[in-house]
Amino acid sequence: MKNNKARKKYTKPAMKFYREGWNPLKYIGQFSRGVKYIYQRARYGYCDKDVFNMDQHLSALIGDMLNELADITHGYPVLVENDEIVDQGDEAVDQGIDSWKESLRKLAIHFYNTLGEYESEPRIKSKEAFEEYKNCLGEDYFDFWNKAYMDGTREETEETKETEEDKDLEKKWLNAENEADRFMDEEKDRALAELKEIYFHLWD
Repeated sequence: MKNNKARKKYTKPAMKFYREGWNPLKYIGQFSRGVKYIYQRARYGYCDKDVFNMDQHLSALIGDMLNELADITHGYPVLVENDEIVDQGDEAVDQGIDSWKESLRKLAIHFYNTLGEYESEPRIKSKEAFEEYKNCLGEDYFDFWNKAYMDGTREETEETKETEEDKDLEKKWLNAENEADRFMDEEKDRALAELKEIYFHLWD
């Protein structure tokens, strides 16, 4: 039976609207691109922005589809011996279906873990370390440097000069970010390896 509970989807929509502080001219451009993306997905199954960010799109799409299959599947890969399907009994079949659904959902998580925005534990720690670093520097620090890089002025003041504490927190954040990147890479390898094993069983 299909699970009717709403599940978050990580595949990006073809069109997205921005309501706060949007520029009308920019909005027209976004709308026209959105219409093109919707048409491309309807005709080809993917659009330009999916190609521009293919790794993220595929991870999100495969993860969403695995969860959908887990919700609607009525069977699971059967045991075959000597070219004949082994009759395992009704109880074993029910257990097999439950186990198959759980495997699909776990595999979906591996794909989601390759998304930088997915709330995996290493990524959460990286975000927390960045917030700690940012709070220590002050709210105006990043605005100063963003402006400095845009207008070419990079003169430091006492307010914008990094202290030893700032540098320690920056190092902590960068280490956490590197750890999150390593985790994403490991999850990518795990997801693809497991997907390879069940590839021809992904149907209902």
